[in-house]
Amino acid sequence: MFIRPLRRSPAELRSPMPRRRRRALRGARVAGAPRRPAPAFPRGFLYPVHRPALGPLRPILLLIAVGAAVVATLLWSAGEQMLAQARADALAAATRENANRAIAYEQFVARTLDSARLAIDHYADRFATIAPRAGMSTSPQLLDDPIARNRLFASVAVVDAAGAVRWASVPGLPALDLARHPTFVQLREDRSGRVTISEAEISRFVPRPLISISRAIRDANGRFRGAVVVRIPVERFVDFNAGAATHPLDVISVIRLDGITLARRTGTRISYGENLAGKAPMRHQQADPNGTYVGPSAFTGIRRVFSHRRLSDYGIFVTTGLAERDILRGEDARTVRVRGMTTGITLAIALFAGLAMHALRRREKAARDLAGTNDRLHEAQRIGGIGDWEYDIASDRLVLSDQLCRMYDRAPDDDMVDGRAALAILPSSDRRRLLAAVRAAIVTRRPQSCDVTARTGRRHRSHRRIRIVPIEAANGAIGSLIGTDQDINAERAHAALREEIAHGARVQAMNIMAATIAHEIAQPLTAASNYVAAARLGEGRQEDLLDKARAQIGLAHGIMQRARDMAANRSAGGAARIAEAVDDALALLRASVPDCTASIGVDLDAAAAWVAADKVQVQQVLLNLLRNAAQAVDGRAGAQIRVASALQADGMVLLTVTDNGPGIRTPEDLFQPFVSTRPASGLGLGLSICRTIVESYGGRIYADGSLLRGARLCFTLPGLAMPERLAESA
Repeated sequence: MFIRPLRRSPAELRSPMPRRRRRALRGARVAGAPRRPAPAFPRGFLYPVHRPALGPLRPILLLIAVGAAVVATLLWSAGEQMLAQARADALAAATRENANRAIAYEQFVARTLDSARLAIDHYADRFATIAPRAGMSTSPQLLDDPIARNRLFASVAVVDAAGAVRWASVPGLPALDLARHPTFVQLREDRSGRVTISEAEISRFVPRPLISISRAIRDANGRFRGAVVVRIPVERFVDFNAGAATHPLDVISVIRLDGITLARRTGTRISYGENLAGKAPMRHQQADPNGTYVGPSAFTGIRRVFSHRRLSDYGIFVTTGLAERDILRGEDARTVRVRGMTTGITLAIALFAGLAMHALRRREKAARDLAGTNDRLHEAQRIGGIGDWEYDIASDRLVLSDQLCRMYDRAPDDDMVDGRAALAILPSSDRRRLLAAVRAAIVTRRPQSCDVTARTGRRHRSHRRIRIVPIEAANGAIGSLIGTDQDINAERAHAALREEIAHGARVQAMNIMAATIAHEIAQPLTAASNYVAAARLGEGRQEDLLDKARAQIGLAHGIMQRARDMAANRSAGGAARIAEAVDDALALLRASVPDCTASIGVDLDAAAAWVAADKVQVQQVLLNLLRNAAQAVDGRAGAQIRVASALQADGMVLLTVTDNGPGIRTPEDLFQPFVSTRPASGLGLGLSICRTIVESYGGRIYADGSLLRGARLCFTLPGLAMPERLAESA
């Protein structure tokens, strides 16, 4: 397994010019050689770079934070300015609308009062010569003409100089004396001839609030002859926009210049008689009789837009008011929406800035981790003799890392090789092996590896291990290959040394077994001789005796053959049947340890009958483990040894040798060479050789807990179905 270094595209490498390219150009200029043209990279090609570019991150984070704050501030400022302008525009529009309403209301009230004054002038001319009556007990006479019957008027009355009501538009009135009424007294003293408007009051004969409009009657000499009084209901002054849509806080009112409210309507509620003397409406009226202002109501404090219009002839002014909250209701809703959107955008900006800063921090950390990883990888490649490369299939061009250039005695600048030049350093057989691995990687889309012998210098040859990993392009095709090139000279030397040590161990085992083989062979040969002698004497059936003699001779031959196989230096490979390997190992155990008294049990899994390994080497591993188990239980009462096999889920075959001896005291050093628990008789190489053999087949050997409370040694080998040659013979 290897770590792929950071890579950049050719465009990123050419601007600014990469370090290698600069060195190459500088070297070419110094030597006077022509410039080497830049290689033509195919699109998407990656170039190995061991160090990522790491710039300062703090200024970028500060820029993002400040930029986000500035954008949010500008956003809020623009939003608030827009809302303020919209509110100002709404208030300006409402102010204009209210001023127009005030003008219309002024005209409405003026028409109402003009109607009353015309009626007063008519009756004042008609009764200009009215004389006081001697008695007050006579009821008023009925005024029954079109003017008196005007629906605008609640009543019309003509009063003589003595204060007696002489004519009235309301039938059935009793005799009335108004001589002491404040309005009558005022009219008698007033010589201006102007109309007087009294505050509203409820009449005894017309049960609703009425406003009195009156004027004195004087003859040609200016003598007081009486007065004409026209009474109009209060609601007549405030129904000028009856039927129109109004808000509950809209207000219209008619106010005398002394501050007395003659009529007021707020929404649909009508009131009268409020005294506004000295309050804000009167101050604004005095300052600007026909002006507009925004301020709180004198009664409720609700802010309104007020417009005044003065009717100087009648000593009154009219006012209309629109509540600011009604004017700005739509703008308030818009304010909520705009501020909500602004808040959402601000949160989005903050989230984006936070995510960007977090991503930059993670990217910086990842870049620094990657830089550290690349540094460690570069150092590990240098120490382990490994270099990385990349091959582009379309351009048939190979790019080597600096370490790989050094391993092949090339200058770091000379890091680009075409495919033919790369293959030229290999022998023909290794060249075919490498090309087969490349084709297999492209076809299967899986990593491949092969061992080759390459020429790394002019005369030096080196054993190399090439690992190949296919890389898919965007269209799904294999566009390039990446991999490693490892120097395995030391590994090959160690493997050769281990083989020599293993061979020596087998020879040593044969020397140990030499003394016992004669005894083992003597037994079957003696038995065979006895069977032959019996046959010659004619005791029993000669055929049975000869068969038994032949079997004993075959057993002796088998013992000799196994000893010769164990002593031979065979190459690994082939297929081994577990049952035969176990039987042979047990037979050799009996021959090498004849005094073993342990009970040996065998439990083999039928599904794990074959392994992909050399039979003799499997026997050697089993014999080593069995011999150790036999020596561990030597002298123990009830000594037991168990040999078992099982097929694992990953296709490996697990073989175990278990005993009920004293167990293992230091399992961590168990498979180290020259480590033995029997210093007087062992070299400490047996289990180390076993580990070498097992690992050469991709297996694993280890110590595990034993159900017999002793030692349990396990090793795995690749499982194998029945070989084809045996299947055909079967």
